Order: sequence, then structure tokens, then C-alpha cells
Amino acid sequence: MAVASFVLAIVAIIIALASAGYTRRQAVASESVTAIEAKRLHVDLTPELAITCTAPPGTDIRQADMTLELTGPAGLDELDEVTVRIRDDMPDRKPRPGSQLTQEQISEVIWGPYRLNPAVRGTDSLGRKHGPFRLPKREPYPLPLEQSMAPSWTSPDQWRDQYQGKPVRLEITCHREGHEPWILRQEAAVKPDPPTHVW
Repeated sequence: MAVASFVLAIVAIIIALASAGYTRRQAVASESVTAIEAKRLHVDLTPELAITCTAPPGTDIRQADMTLELTGPAGLDELDEVTVRIRDDMPDRKPRPGSQLTQEQISEVIWGPYRLNPAVRGTDSLGRKHGPFRLPKREPYPLPLEQSMAPSWTSPDQWRDQYQGKPVRLEITCHREGHEPWILRQEAAVKPDPPTHVW
């Protein structure tokens, strides 16, 4: 009788362990499915931004007006916080061997045709970054641009020629409560503003 009770106890322990293992596997599988669904939803809700850049007539492309507009997707009606950063033409630029330039000097240069206007509230002093700001859907957000500053080791004319016709390279970080942030890398070509006709 004692042996039978012992065997039954062992069987009960084995069943309990198997049941716990099954429950654990079910929980892991459920977490995995939930994570996959959350990732799919995050991808489905990736913000769609329309970006336009125009140069007003008579400015010799030294200034431009950039506009960001949230146009989609259907399930996203606004972004709580958006931060815009100007990217360089080459990421992680380093001093060349034998160069007298320091990494700090190189990092302070915006290697591209335009910078954000530093006089605009919410923009850093280099004109590299602006934000955060709220962006409701279908409400264009204006961001004035100005020609990037030529570094001291080159002339303004050479600098302008180097980036003539090149696009503005952007990194846009978008936040919406309850979601992981989206980081979008986009380019925007600067086009002349079409003249307005008075009839």
C-alpha cells in the first residue's frame, strides 16, 4: 500500500511538472504572438509624411521653405512629438589622415546644402535639429531653411557649388503614445517656387 501511494505521488509530481511545462510553453508562445502582432501594428502605423521644399523667387536658393505634413496611414491621426534633424551627406565623417581638423570641428559642420533656421524657436544654434513639436494629420508644419554655413577652411562659393542641386537629407523621429518611436530617413529636393500670376 505504501509503495502504491509512493508511485501515485511520483506520477502526480510528473503530471504537475508536465502541466507546468506545457503552461510555460503556452505562455511563451502567446507572448511571441503578441510581440509579432505589436511589431506588425507598428509597421502598419509607420507615419507617411509629405515633405516639400521650395525656394522663394529672388533668393538665389539661399533660403527655402520646407513643409512637413502627416498624410497617413489611416489609423494614425496625429503624432505627439516630431523631431527633425538634418543629416550630413556622409554619416560618421572623420578627419582624414594628416588633416589638421579635429572631430569636433567636423561635427559642427552641416555637410549639406541647407540647415534649419536657428532663429526659429525650437531649433538648436547650429541649425541641425528642430523640435519636438506636435503634428496633427493634414496640418502642414512650416520649417524655414537657410543655406548651410561654409566652414572656415573653404570659401562660400566653393561650398555652394559643392551642394548645388543636392537634396536636404533628413532624419525624422516620430512619437505616438503607446507605440515605439519611428525613425524615418528621407530626402527632399529644393524646387523653385512657381511664380504667382495676377490676372
